[in-house]
Amino acid sequence: MPYKKANGEGSVQKYYKNGVLKGWRTTITIGRDDKGKLIRKQFYGKTKLETIKKKDDYLNKSAAGMLPADEKITVQEWFKIWLYEYRINDLRPSTLERYCGIYKIYILNSSIGLKKLKDLKTSNIQSYYNILINEKNKTPNIVKTLNKLLKSGLNQALKEQYIIINPCNSVTLPKLPPKKEIKIFTVEEEKKFIKSLINHRNRALFILTLGTGLRQGWC
Repeated sequence: MPYKKANGEGSVQKYYKNGVLKGWRTTITIGRDDKGKLIRKQFYGKTKLETIKKKDDYLNKSAAGMLPADEKITVQEWFKIWLYEYRINDLRPSTLERYCGIYKIYILNSSIGLKKLKDLKTSNIQSYYNILINEKNKTPNIVKTLNKLLKSGLNQALKEQYIIINPCNSVTLPKLPPKKEIKIFTVEEEKKFIKSLINHRNRALFILTLGTGLRQGWC
């Protein structure tokens, strides 16, 4: 039996709130819940044409299988799933710990983390990165690392058809500071340096560092 629309379904009507005209609204039925109750979805717009376009876009994506299975999932919820379901077995424990740290500091409960995954736009990410740089005094390296990780997580969401584009692809990242030129000793300078260490209590440590190139923080 062909589906019969409910009264008023698909029609576009003016939308009022507290007696004030807010725009236009239309409603469609998208299925039934586990109790057989109809599930309806509403679309809003400032104009009648905008409202119809939103409804048609939704129906076209639905027909093409491009809608997420769970439209309410947030960015932070998805990112946690991605870490602990998709990446937990292919990352070293130390790497997973570092990723979890980035998630807790920069994604969890942040302005982008609380957004629904399907609603996340490049402008949201760009605004957040600008705040991190200009107001939170974070370095370009931190933002670049965050974007790389977020982009990877969203690539998986793209494969799962939760989103149709990866908004990280279009952000403008801050420029990294120029690398400082590293000056090294000449052979003659090395000899003079070693000679000056004859009575130094850390002589062996300095010679080890000089000969191997070890840097602080590697151990």
